[in-house]
Amino acid sequence: MVYVFDFSNGEWIMKDAAPGDPMPGTCRHSISVAEFLGPCRTDICWSDLGALKALQKLQDYGTPADTRVRYAFRRAADGAHKGQSAHYAGLAFDVGKRLTTREQTRLMRIALERCGFDRVEPPYSTPGWLHVEKRVAPPASMLGEYPTLRERDKGVHVLLLQDVLSLHGFYKGMLTGVFSPATASELMRFQKEGHMGITGIADGETWHALMQTPGKRS
Repeated sequence: MVYVFDFSNGEWIMKDAAPGDPMPGTCRHSISVAEFLGPCRTDICWSDLGALKALQKLQDYGTPADTRVRYAFRRAADGAHKGQSAHYAGLAFDVGKRLTTREQTRLMRIALERCGFDRVEPPYSTPGWLHVEKRVAPPASMLGEYPTLRERDKGVHVLLLQDVLSLHGFYKGMLTGVFSPATASELMRFQKEGHMGITGIADGETWHALMQTPGKRS
């Protein structure tokens, strides 16, 4: 199942898509489900419509440079990244292969100035490709990139919150992307066990603790 959050109306686009299908909400096959998943083996993934549209603009404006997606989504349980990675939220794309520094610099400028991406890693840290990220909400603190979440919130970070809580042995329900009372209850259980303020709000301290050792999927 593929979840894409449409911030304009606060609703989810959900589709039981095949690997060769385009990601929901995209056109001209800017990225397929298989490209979005890459080597990640999962039956559920998520992204934000704004991030997918930003990618589509980058591919339009970035011609003739290679802007194919080589790496995108990861589940936190895969352990592919430390901390609060935008890949876990479905908001980061690694595009291109064997790009020259000049091509990288041009694409970086296009991504930031014309496509709506909020962060691009500099060429020296991604030799040959470009890493771009879309921010959908202000970060909760200086400890990381994820936003403050509370009951009734929706979006990719809520899906991620539910996913990581389940990895820690708490949330047992379906991943819905909606911050329900059940999500708040399980978050408070996690906060209590971690000797944090029991607020039911995913703040900077809570996210930092959640993403330290999020476990492994079997």
